[in-house]
Amino acid sequence: MVKKLSLGYEKIHACENDYTLFYGDDKDLENCKYCELSRYKDATNGGSDTIPRKILRYFKITPRLQRLYMSSHTAQHMKYHKNKIVTEGVLSHPAYGEEWKEFDKNYPDFAADIRKIKLGLAIDGFPPYSNATCTVYSVWPVVLLVYNLPHTMSMKDPYIFIILLVPEPNDPGRNLNVYLRPLIDELISLWQVGVQTYDACTKTNFIMRAALLWTINDFPGLGMVSGWSTHGKMACHVCMGEVKAKQLPHNRKSNFYGLHVGFLDKRLRSRPKGRIVRNMCAGITFPPPGKPHSKERADGFGDSHTWIHITSFFNLPYGDSLRLRHRIDVMHTEENVFDNIFHTIICSAKTKDTTRSREDLKAMGIMQELFMNGRHRPRARYELTRDQLKLLCKWVHRLKLPDGCSSNLKRCCKIAQLKFQGMKSHDCNVFMQKILSFAFRELLPDDIYKVLCDL
Repeated sequence: MVKKLSLGYEKIHACENDYTLFYGDDKDLENCKYCELSRYKDATNGGSDTIPRKILRYFKITPRLQRLYMSSHTAQHMKYHKNKIVTEGVLSHPAYGEEWKEFDKNYPDFAADIRKIKLGLAIDGFPPYSNATCTVYSVWPVVLLVYNLPHTMSMKDPYIFIILLVPEPNDPGRNLNVYLRPLIDELISLWQVGVQTYDACTKTNFIMRAALLWTINDFPGLGMVSGWSTHGKMACHVCMGEVKAKQLPHNRKSNFYGLHVGFLDKRLRSRPKGRIVRNMCAGITFPPPGKPHSKERADGFGDSHTWIHITSFFNLPYGDSLRLRHRIDVMHTEENVFDNIFHTIICSAKTKDTTRSREDLKAMGIMQELFMNGRHRPRARYELTRDQLKLLCKWVHRLKLPDGCSSNLKRCCKIAQLKFQGMKSHDCNVFMQKILSFAFRELLPDDIYKVLCDL
């Protein structure tokens, strides 16, 4: 559909074992130079067509960014970050943030021209097949966000660009670096050289340059992109092992309960710059990429560090100076917090208040009123009774919301079964706000209601 606008994509063959891409100097190789596996599948039915084993689809950044300046409408909006109206105390655009200002301070030549572009990158996986009987498969899109635009445009569909489509039966893990190589090469070119671009607003040509400020992921994706594993006792990527979690004896999960004092240390709350992180990784020998080495770990993993690889974003010329290199996606955090609190209160199948959790409370010596009494599980104050749950369901069925605020919450509530299901991530945020403002105020004790409001 977009090929005639010079906005097509490039197919890059990849090793089936994720060792390397057939790209750059290796684009003409017939076999992987690491595992010697052929880049093509064996021909079937006597055919002569060669079918690659794995294909990375790469949508180049440069022509898509140039198009934003070729339109007089979008070219004017691309300068919003400089001409914005600042409302004191309101953070509505990344340009208000400290990281944006710090970047401009470190690179004044780049910041001098307001047409220079600042980008964000979001990475996540999803199953493309909805049929439950089909083979489990996931695909990993890499999405580009343009922060020069107003906040009312930068998060809209027409201005969110898919850059990479990483094919994988499962998540690529630390092999994600292999597939990011063409993206990193183009980002380096856009920073060091730039490209001549026509500005339809001023009707002049200029050298367009771009910089990547950060990546956005959910918490598991953060480990793949940043290189610091988000599993285990040193999962916190801010303190990087200075505060170690304790493992719960029954749930076998990492728990930071009682260790919050450590996070109040200003030294731990300030993220180390890239050059400090690079020095931390300099003395670590990492296993090579590829599926055969996916279970291998560097020496000292789990004891002095949890590095699984050095992220390829450090290859960017400005990568060492970035403080906020990787961010956690707010949407996933909202949904997870809502699910954990809400389903625990209504005692659904997704509740976190399980028998094992009660046993862990006893092992930690807290909340004695919730200890298991043999096989008897005492009822918690925050659990809704059947009558209270019925009242909540009826209230949701009567709830009316403005158009565009959320989807129809009525369909998520099953009065006959007293169940809630099928809520989307945005619905969770809206639903939590409405419940805290009315339903829980009527149903819960004052102290529990206050705790929920604070959350």
